[in-house]
Amino acid sequence: MSKAFEHVFPAIRGTQAGQDIFVSLCPLQLTAKLFQFAEESVPASIRRTRTLNEDTVSRLTKYLVGNPQSYVLPPLFISMDGENRFEPVQADSELGHLHISMAARLIVNGGEHERAAIERALAKQPNLNDEKITVIFQPDRTLHRAAEIYAELKMFATRPSASLRLLHSTEDDLARLSRELAEKSIPFKGFVELKRSSLSIRSRMLFTLSAVHQATKALLAGIECKTFDERLKLSIRFWNAVDKQFPEWRHVRTGKMLPSDVRFGFLHSHGLVLQALGRVGNALMRAFPNDWEAKLEVLRAMDWQRENVALWEGRALIGGRVSKSMANVTLTGNVIKKAMGLPLLPVEKEVERAHNSGRARR
Repeated sequence: MSKAFEHVFPAIRGTQAGQDIFVSLCPLQLTAKLFQFAEESVPASIRRTRTLNEDTVSRLTKYLVGNPQSYVLPPLFISMDGENRFEPVQADSELGHLHISMAARLIVNGGEHERAAIERALAKQPNLNDEKITVIFQPDRTLHRAAEIYAELKMFATRPSASLRLLHSTEDDLARLSRELAEKSIPFKGFVELKRSSLSIRSRMLFTLSAVHQATKALLAGIECKTFDERLKLSIRFWNAVDKQFPEWRHVRTGKMLPSDVRFGFLHSHGLVLQALGRVGNALMRAFPNDWEAKLEVLRAMDWQRENVALWEGRALIGGRVSKSMANVTLTGNVIKKAMGLPLLPVEKEVERAHNSGRARR
């Protein structure tokens, strides 16, 4: 291999699955130039199985640009074909320099979204050019293992739950607001599951962070608040007012009822109903900006028992099971709106007509 035409990386040599691997640090500005994911130069047999999630790339780019002093990136996993050799700094040392022919293809098997986000972020934050990312090189002379490695890395990757993503989100103000609600509002404090987006049968929680987030997002949609504190104050005020209408929530806090009994017997702590309540609350604040809290008293008179299938089947329930579809959120909200004397929006009327038409056919 000609030394005049090669990349040289300071590296640590190790062994994984009986094969040599090399760990190095690479400047961010070189990642997009050197490493390929699904470009035309990548063999078609490898390229056709590879896609980028544009939403993931956008979120990572925003994260890097917004957190230049605190971002954290996982390593890139690279398959390298062609000529390469390792020269230790001294005999028997695992420290040295990895020499890779410039004709070799360096294929990204893991970290493709990070690599794409780095390229976009550097256009906005060029001061990151010389910062480093960990790169793991795996020799693969014919790239016969690249597709297999890529598939295996995806097979065992776990996507964090919606609640866990919200818990750790640093760039989303609404995520931050939801976390504050979980700490400061009467109904949610101490009873919000922060890491999972579903509750086990024996969970001592009543709500999930993702449900609180979706419900509050619906509540605040289009409502004019100048500051974060104003939005938080209004959200706390609303959910505290809702809490007064559901004695079962209070019974859980005082130990008179178990959270599991409330979730099993009643619908009002489920994410579906919380989101419907958020949408209804939004309509109330627009229609009655000065006395919307008084209108919430209607909630206390409604029968929220799960066994009330005459009212909730086909709306909050499908075959006796709570449904999370947007159509069911709308149908549940329609019941609440009618009880409060609020008019339905055109789209809500359309969903209601479809529901009634289906019931008539049955």
